[in-house]
Amino acid sequence: MSVGYASSTVDGYVACIGEFGLWLSRSRLDIDGIDEDVVTDFSMTPAPMQECGGGDGVKYCNLRASLEHLLVVLRFKSVIAERSPGTTRWTRSCVASTTI
Repeated sequence: MSVGYASSTVDGYVACIGEFGLWLSRSRLDIDGIDEDVVTDFSMTPAPMQECGGGDGVKYCNLRASLEHLLVVLRFKSVIAERSPGTTRWTRSCVASTTI
């Protein structure tokens, strides 16, 4: 159940996170090492833009948004380390640029 998100948005986010999981496995990366740098590496590969969200591909902002949500959840559950102070968030036209 999602509050405030269209089912198509949730489906797209799940597809992106699934593709990210496959990429992590192929790259032999452990979940506890996930951070913004790993997400950036993943998003720069051609596969996510073609495979996430089905045959139509996915917008860059949806890919990043889904992985941003994943990082928040993993940090909330203490699976990965907290973001370092001063870490800049990703920048792109549909992803806000802020420093935490």
